[in-house]
Amino acid sequence: MIVNRLHDSTGLNSAIWCCLCQQNTWENLAFACIEAYYKPTNNLNL
Repeated sequence: MIVNRLHDSTGLNSAIWCCLCQQNTWENLAFACIEAYYKPTNNLNL
């Protein structure tokens, strides 16, 4: 699964953008949003 990682200051925009762009099932949407939210945030905190 490709996750859009827009590294904004909060990661929230990444999660929203990912949700809007994913044309998939709700389960995959939720997974993609979690990925988009946490991964950029974790990268910024390193």
